Amino acid sequence: MPRSLRGVSPQRRIALVSVGAAIVLIGIKVAAGLASGSLGLLSEAAHSGTDLVAALLTFFAVGVSGRPADRGHPYGHGKAEHLSALGEAVILMALSVAIAATASARLAGAGDHEVDAAWYVFAVIGSVIVIDASRSRVYVYENDRGQPRLVADYYSTLGKQGIGKLREGDQKTPLGVYHVTAQIPGSKLPDLYGWGAFPINYPNDWDRRLGKTGYGIWLHGVPSENYVRAPRASDGCIALANDEIADLAKRVHPGATPVVIAERVEWVTPEAWRAEREGFLRQLEAWRRRAQARYGIHTGLYPPVMTRPPSRPSAQRHQTSGGSLGLT
Repeated sequence: MPRSLRGVSPQRRIALVSVGAAIVLIGIKVAAGLASGSLGLLSEAAHSGTDLVAALLTFFAVGVSGRPADRGHPYGHGKAEHLSALGEAVILMALSVAIAATASARLAGAGDHEVDAAWYVFAVIGSVIVIDASRSRVYVYENDRGQPRLVADYYSTLGKQGIGKLREGDQKTPLGVYHVTAQIPGSKLPDLYGWGAFPINYPNDWDRRLGKTGYGIWLHGVPSENYVRAPRASDGCIALANDEIADLAKRVHPGATPVVIAERVEWVTPEAWRAEREGFLRQLEAWRRRAQARYGIHTGLYPPVMTRPPSRPSAQRHQTSGGSLGLT
């Protein structure tokens, strides 16, 4: 350990590591966002910025809260951590308003904002987690220059009442597209969660629009006395063996890693998938042209990859026994 950190408390050392990780992640997202013109990536960079602010505030707040009581603070300095949390909330609200205003302006067609969906834009995402509920399997795809490559798959436990979560307490696992929002180490959780947990953003905006309720859907480990649990044994979360979620953690980046939960992953031939993809792109382009002619929708809102099919598929499917991946 460097001499400069020997006198630093463990809590402050952890905060320093968080600061370094946040700075690197922000730099990558800002560079890709500015190069591509993607507001989504820039908003993710802003989200990571709040993590940086939180880490800095925590670093200083932990130092202040650890001071002994004095004449001006007879009950100690413990409130410093609460004030830092309040500061983070205020900053997050301000960023949310700014991002919402920019998104509304773009939707209204203000200015020319094309999105360049180059390979490095997808590389920022890193990995994608795909969950096949019908098989209780978790597939992990890694981004290889904009093309997904299967790198791992695991057995998983889902909700006791199956899938298709609609309301709080129904013990079902939701279906949809989400992302990992945080990582919680097992040391901060009951033994039920084993190695630790990755919360996801259920309910997302679409879920709320459909009136779905509930919260606390996580990918997490299993109790220490178990290796795995039954296929349907959770209250809606996705549970993996502790050694497997530890392996999964190497490819998960909170705030960036998507989680796709599908009722079934359908395996088709690469040729069939390619034909289906090109058909979808043709329909999308036809819709775009009609919408532009009828409503004057700004074409810059659509990335070039959507409006002109590439000569080769932009997603390479995992091939098993001549099959490729599709979601239903």
